[in-house]
Amino acid sequence: MARVLIAHEQALLAESIAGAVRESGHEVSVDAAATTESVGKAAMEVVPDVTLVGIELRRGAADGLRLLRRLKAMGSAVIVFTASNAVTLQGACLQAGADGFVVETDHLGTLLSMVERAVQGLSLMSDRARTDIHVEALARARSTERARAPFARLSRREKEVLLAIIHGRTAQDIAAEAFVSIATVRSHIRTILVKLSVSSQLAAVAAATDAGWPDARGGASADLRAYGPAVMAR
Repeated sequence: MARVLIAHEQALLAESIAGAVRESGHEVSVDAAATTESVGKAAMEVVPDVTLVGIELRRGAADGLRLLRRLKAMGSAVIVFTASNAVTLQGACLQAGADGFVVETDHLGTLLSMVERAVQGLSLMSDRARTDIHVEALARARSTERARAPFARLSRREKEVLLAIIHGRTAQDIAAEAFVSIATVRSHIRTILVKLSVSSQLAAVAAATDAGWPDARGGASADLRAYGPAVMAR
């Protein structure tokens, strides 16, 4: 009998999976809070052989990836719930030691089979599958980096103006809210258009949307940062 820790933001799903894993004869603990802190604490108490991680890793990715490394250091196999198209994040998770992934299209039987393989110390992914994820993740990370490079050239004030435009503010609104002249705001807007190589505010907004700028932290994507400079340099 193995110790299995299930941490998922959706409590109902976590309990459903827990029931199925218990029927397989394993000891199961559930962390429905599913934060990096709560999962880390639960793992210290349980010392799991297998951990199913279903927490938000994109926001604050560095903390989430540190959690995966901690789990691996404790000797736990780690299975991560991700979206099927989250290849960059999957690449970062593999770097952090994740053993396999469960996506939304997988059946419960697939998950239970993965748990059993993990309990037995068997590989959950082929070398080819791992390589494919790393190659695709690197390509996406480089593409994202190129798309966001022009935004890194914006000054702090220009970024603030662009964010205001993205949120539907007019030049007049921005000037009034920032207590500056409309001429100053328009000057910032002209500079933004030049730096982004676009001809209109609408095109600037479209470019920001296409590049995924800004992310939750207002800078490079959490996925890209998480994938790491070591990989980016390869």
